[in-house]
Amino acid sequence: MREFKVGDKVKFLNRTGGGIITKIVSPLVVNVEEDGFDIPTLTKEIILDYVDDKAGKMFTSAKEEKEVNIREEIQETKEQDKTERFYLSRKGQQMEKGVYLAFIPQDQVWILTQGFDVY
Repeated sequence: MREFKVGDKVKFLNRTGGGIITKIVSPLVVNVEEDGFDIPTLTKEIILDYVDDKAGKMFTSAKEEKEVNIREEIQETKEQDKTERFYLSRKGQQMEKGVYLAFIPQDQVWILTQGFDVY
């Protein structure tokens, strides 16, 4: 059985995902950080992630590479959305970008019974 070290990148055998070993609890159990949470995991349920090695990149599927690129693009667009999220309206107020509907009654006296225009 392979000896794991703190900082090793690992993948789960029984489910998708993986993480980094943060603590060795015992020879049979290690803590794996996944999405910010430490998960106690049996060492027989994980394997080392060799994707960062030259040989490991040969066996990485194109689908996995596309998923990583898509995640990076999503992160970049989220950062752009934070900066471009607001614009100024005609009155100088800051409004969030989006689609807005305006329901204008055709007759102000009979708001509920008369028709209305949608803009």
